[in-house]
Amino acid sequence: VSQVPETISLLEVPGNIAEQYKTQAAATNYGFMINALNVINQYDTTYKTSHNQRLHVELAIIKLCHLNEAINLSEELKKKSLN
Repeated sequence: VSQVPETISLLEVPGNIAEQYKTQAAATNYGFMINALNVINQYDTTYKTSHNQRLHVELAIIKLCHLNEAINLSEELKKKSLN
């Protein structure tokens, strides 16, 4: 919602917060957002069946924290394979 200027008005937040969302959205790429949503969905669907739910959540957070590194590594490997 924040990446498209026309839809920022749909956010029900004060103007300075909406501007902050807009700035953060511009700094985040689509690849990261799609992968982050996939990780969150994966961990959400298996949360209730997990034997140790706290550990399950911590693993999801760790995976999200290192997602950018994994994306960058993947892009570097693609560039190397093309050369």
